[in-house]
Amino acid sequence: MGRVHRKRYTAEFKAEAVRLVHTSDRRVTEIAEHLGVTAKTLHEWVRALRPPAPDRLTCDVIHVSTTTDRSYSVASPFLRFSV
Repeated sequence: MGRVHRKRYTAEFKAEAVRLVHTSDRRVTEIAEHLGVTAKTLHEWVRALRPPAPDRLTCDVIHVSTTTDRSYSVASPFLRFSV
């Protein structure tokens, strides 16, 4: 039994394929078929070329007053009460 050689794609090819996914109306499976790759491979490229997430979440804090003389600040996903 011989070795199976996997086809290698250039970074430019992968970047263009991901650009097509983001800008096209077509489904990933259609684009993958057109390019001659599997849908799983194309999904992996999309995930790999996704911009990195920030280290921590940032959100605006909203201060809300209620009719029961309680107020709270909302900072999703936590809710802090103060009297």
